[in-house]
Amino acid sequence: MKFRIKLERYNQIVWAVIGSGALLIAAIGAIAAVAAMLSSGQRGVPVEVVEDDPAKTQAAANIRVDICPPISVDGTPYQLIAVAVDRIIIKNRVLPAKRAKGFVSSYNDEANLGGCGSHGEGSMSATGNVLIHDTRTGTMRPLLAQNALVRHMEYPVPPVKPAERRAFPPPGVLYWEIGAGDTNGDSVLDEHDDIGAYLSDIDGTKLTRITPPGSRVVGKTYDETRRRLYLKIVQDTDGNKTLDDKDSSALIEVDVERRRIVGTILDARRWQEQSRGLKPLNVLQ
Repeated sequence: MKFRIKLERYNQIVWAVIGSGALLIAAIGAIAAVAAMLSSGQRGVPVEVVEDDPAKTQAAANIRVDICPPISVDGTPYQLIAVAVDRIIIKNRVLPAKRAKGFVSSYNDEANLGGCGSHGEGSMSATGNVLIHDTRTGTMRPLLAQNALVRHMEYPVPPVKPAERRAFPPPGVLYWEIGAGDTNGDSVLDEHDDIGAYLSDIDGTKLTRITPPGSRVVGKTYDETRRRLYLKIVQDTDGNKTLDDKDSSALIEVDVERRRIVGTILDARRWQEQSRGLKPLNVLQ
């Protein structure tokens, strides 16, 4: 008899625990739902994209965006605010923006801020524009008149330690890599399209392209003494309007102060010409 009473008491305790667990799970679910509702209501506002066009305006209204935290450019009143998007409007068409490196800035080359990691916007694919914020006046304007794929950006960074000093970009200069069009016609804006390298003033004005059309930067070095930037680029050498493994690379020299290409230092054709006179190692004296 005592055993039966103990068993009934045990069952009561077990079901009480199970019931409490169910209530706890329900409470957690309710909190998560409320958090999701709050998160969805805190998204940023779209950047001004294009000129007046009904179709374009409707498409822009449906594009999801995420406003990233501002990056203050040391020694200046300017802040750079990246705007992550899931699609990009270009010439009356809406294109998905595939993730390349996301919005990568000079203070962290491994950063991947597509969606900025805030509000759970994990589907944000790329940075579509950057707002230049003047903290003196509160004015804010987009770097680009029309959204594009802002693949990479660098700005002057003061060194924390002397050994960590970075010479590029020099004071007063911003460096950008921007894809402005679906050059290969595959309805996707990504690293297979033409992505130009640009230099601008520290406030984003005087944006000037410093790479040839139909190319993409894959590496760079900077000669601080001569203020020359050396860019390794991939060019559309086979003429199919797609940048891929079938295209060859070239090394170009850029005058940073004048923001213009000085010339091509080496490419596949020049190397072939220079290599004709080379001798095998076994006949070297």
